Amino acid sequence: MESPRPESEEQSGSTERQWDYVIIVGNGGSGSKRLLHIFDQSSHTHCRNEPYNNLTSPFKAIREFPRGWAIPPSEVDILEQGWDDAVKWTHERMGDRDFLPPPQKNHLYEGIRSTGLMKPLASRTMRKMMGILSPSLKKEEWPLPWWAGSKSRLEDAFLILKFNQSSGLIRWVLENRPRVKVIHIVRHPAGCLNSWRIRHLASHPEDFVYQNNLNRLRSVAEIDPEAREQFGDIDRLSNAEAELLFWRYAALVVHRAGVGKEQYELVLDEQVVQDGVTTSKQLYDISGLEWEPKVAQYVESHAKNWKEKSCSWDSMLPEEDHEMIQQLLSGTEMEEWWQPEQVVSRIDYTWQS
Repeated sequence: MESPRPESEEQSGSTERQWDYVIIVGNGGSGSKRLLHIFDQSSHTHCRNEPYNNLTSPFKAIREFPRGWAIPPSEVDILEQGWDDAVKWTHERMGDRDFLPPPQKNHLYEGIRSTGLMKPLASRTMRKMMGILSPSLKKEEWPLPWWAGSKSRLEDAFLILKFNQSSGLIRWVLENRPRVKVIHIVRHPAGCLNSWRIRHLASHPEDFVYQNNLNRLRSVAEIDPEAREQFGDIDRLSNAEAELLFWRYAALVVHRAGVGKEQYELVLDEQVVQDGVTTSKQLYDISGLEWEPKVAQYVESHAKNWKEKSCSWDSMLPEEDHEMIQQLLSGTEMEEWWQPEQVVSRIDYTWQS
């Protein structure tokens, strides 16, 4: 990450912003949810967590398999026709996967929020009961209730979206939406592999995961000739190799589409782990957000724990995996991203598709 630029009058939640909204993008277990939590502490933001996983979201159709990973040329028009409307829809609503109840926000009535009256929104059961009077609350996404906040202020809130496993969509955004800030978080492959094994592989039949991994690579290879060359003989891959090859492909697709553009920012999860306060403040700065005392307090209260729960990457995995990790990075720009003895997080971030 670059050094933060001097603060300006725009860093306050003003509607005169450099960026229309921010997208945080990562892969499963990359640390993207932690970043979203950090941005959610701002009074000026409206944070939406993976809205495409809600049945009601227009993003669900836009990200339909395999378009999230790689976009067939014949389907590019689907994004151009639907993307901006999907963003507007998402901005106007709250959702089942969001962080509820939210912290203090300019668009929320603090008297309602601080007394816990928004807590029922975090419960599907409670929302169904409340839906007797407000039918929209029965759905996975709903407009801001009239009693909870100001819709006009919500329109002025700075939208932060989190997308995972969406390399094809984000490449399109970087090529077609220059006023969207993309924060690309990448975690060392050892940390991602460890989380994948503990949080995903351990909870699903191994052969089911293996076949899904191979089919994912085949689907991408059918669309992207460069991917076909990178993947080689897919049927000869182990489960872990298939998982990591897709991880590398997705990270490099986004990075190569964005590198050199002002709208793109690469941040390594290890930077957040080792210096959470400085890294978070820089991300706020490049996004044009005010670094509020309550944001600093939140990050400072967690940063020590993030740093303590870390270790060298090679101590996290069995020795037979070490060569696989080194070969994965070899010959790519990723070789420059981490140190040979890189310290990584031991936290097993929830793996999400």
